[in-house]
Amino acid sequence: MALAGASLLPEFAAAASTARKTSAGEFPPGFLWGAATAAYQVEGAYNEDGKGESVWDRFVLAPGKITNGDTGKVACDSYHRYQDDIALLRTLNLKSYRYSIAWTRIQPRGAGPVYSYGLRAKCDFEASIRQAIGRSSS
Repeated sequence: MALAGASLLPEFAAAASTARKTSAGEFPPGFLWGAATAAYQVEGAYNEDGKGESVWDRFVLAPGKITNGDTGKVACDSYHRYQDDIALLRTLNLKSYRYSIAWTRIQPRGAGPVYSYGLRAKCDFEASIRQAIGRSSS
């Protein structure tokens, strides 16, 4: 069995590829409890700090495309509350967190130079997450 991302976690790849009988409610050795988010669904702050417009920013404004006309303009406001989100990772003792980034914060026009403020903010965010889940930077 091949797992997506197994090459990113070599220490767990061997355990994941080894067949082992488990009972209901039992998890194999090396199993990691984690959480996942998607940038557009949690960040909010759709037009702050130099962020460019994304495909989703535009799509959700098209009449009839999204139930109730909901948008990600505020979302969960993780952009401003990410320290609270990271505290939840610690509280839940999670050891894995999958997240996406809004490329429009790093390259606001979709091409051209990298926006250094956006890149620095994402690097700081990742460092905070790695510290919270007990993983060193590599």
